[in-house]
Amino acid sequence: MNRLNQSRFGRLGILDDDQLRAVCPSIFADQAASQTSSRYEFIPTSKVVAGLRKEGWLPVLARETQVRKAEQEGFSKHMIRFRRQY
Repeated sequence: MNRLNQSRFGRLGILDDDQLRAVCPSIFADQAASQTSSRYEFIPTSKVVAGLRKEGWLPVLARETQVRKAEQEGFSKHMIRFRRQY
């Protein structure tokens, strides 16, 4: 079992950006999906992750949903679990 799978199933290890990108590429989207409303303000998840890292919170688990339409690839819903660095 590789490190990514171990972190998904309970052995929570710190995930770096390369590991996050392998599991959840949508974290690194740099713009909103084309069908998103013009009233929506896009905030890149990667900036949120970077800010939390600066505050001592480290990503230990990441998941994203499967897309049904090809045009939504890279913009799927994702979840990241953080753990406080001690």
